[in-house]
Amino acid sequence: MAEIVAVLILAAVVLVMATLGAVLLAKLWMKTASGGTRVLAASVFGPASVLIPILIFGLATDPEDFVYGLVGVGAILVLVSVLVGFPISYFSTRKLDKLTHFELSTFE
Repeated sequence: MAEIVAVLILAAVVLVMATLGAVLLAKLWMKTASGGTRVLAASVFGPASVLIPILIFGLATDPEDFVYGLVGVGAILVLVSVLVGFPISYFSTRKLDKLTHFELSTFE
């Protein structure tokens, strides 16, 4: 039982870190986009960066079941994006926007 809990905690940490990285990349690559667009992009591409290698590995090992794997990874991606990706990307994007918004009074 302890092994299962450890794996779930590790998976959660990996998903959180991937989502935080996606928030930073969205801030760098989507400078003119609104905050909501960047939140949506980060909440999808963060977990996708973790799940797409699993899908590629599944394609390499058993190409006949690729469609089932695609549907399964897609369903898991939607679930993880809503449960893990969105809250983390929403709050970290808001915090990052506050930290990167410079006021001129700071440099006077």
